[in-house]
Amino acid sequence: MHIAVCIDNTANRKQMERLLHRASDKQPADKVYYIDSFGSVSAVMCKPKLYDLFLLDIVEADTNGLTLAFMLRSAGVTCPIVLCSDKVDYRSQIEELNKEDAEIASSFLFLDQPVKVAELNQILEHAQVCFENSIPTMELRSDNYTIYAREEEFLYATQEKERILVRLTKDRQIAVFGQLYNLYEETMNFSNLLLLTDSCMVHRDYIDSIGFMSVKLKNGATVHTGRRVIKLLKDIL
Repeated sequence: MHIAVCIDNTANRKQMERLLHRASDKQPADKVYYIDSFGSVSAVMCKPKLYDLFLLDIVEADTNGLTLAFMLRSAGVTCPIVLCSDKVDYRSQIEELNKEDAEIASSFLFLDQPVKVAELNQILEHAQVCFENSIPTMELRSDNYTIYAREEEFLYATQEKERILVRLTKDRQIAVFGQLYNLYEETMNFSNLLLLTDSCMVHRDYIDSIGFMSVKLKNGATVHTGRRVIKLLKDIL
């Protein structure tokens, strides 16, 4: 299990690292913890999907721990995120959120600093269960950020010159550099994603209707395709 520690207070970060390494030493060889420490938001956001647990406490920057937690969720991170309270009382901050943000924040966990070993062990046990039951995601990387999307979040994608424009649920979209067929090959383990043409890929549930030589999507767009694809769609839908 890979753990990201993003705590900008040096003493708190060193204590967390020490306790995590001690906990890792007690694990079987196939369940040791790989720990990376970060002192900035930009560093931890570089490749967030590498990690299976986040331990956060940022207080000396414009982006605090709670804001970073929301950034991670927006990027598609689904693993446990723990807000480690010291100077900042994250529980109180969450109580002041609007309904929509509070629903997202309901998945966040809390840990007081200085850290108690028993409480940290409970967090680690929970994270291990989540890791072993994690749902696969696809990596969608733009020039500026990365989204890790589940299969059910994918609506459709089209080739737009040298980039792939991917539309996701919640009115999200991301422009990914590359060719659509390569993205299709990378996501072939997602059985509900269908390649209609060289320039259009769609989630089967986003298909509204099938015509003679075309497919209508739920947003009203029409995709013209070949007879073999139409026959295949009629067989599986």
